[in-house]
Amino acid sequence: DADLVLVEGLHHDEAVARTEQELGARVPIVSATKESLRARLQPLVASASERKRIGAESRAYVEQVHDSERVADRLLALYARLPRKTGIR
Repeated sequence: DADLVLVEGLHHDEAVARTEQELGARVPIVSATKESLRARLQPLVASASERKRIGAESRAYVEQVHDSERVADRLLALYARLPRKTGIR
């Protein structure tokens, strides 16, 4: 069982929304700043079930988004969209 919690200090809601839209997966982030870190972590320290839930979501996200075949497919799709130059040897 993974007790993984992802805490990110500097993330932007717009970037997360774009990532979720582009990849079709919810980004499991517990957002915190230097000032809010303690308050955001206290419920996680108190609840093993919440840590496990976030850990499971985080693992599923990594398996879905960072799967080597999916990454390769996204790279191939990106390369296919690049303009092709002719006459280069």
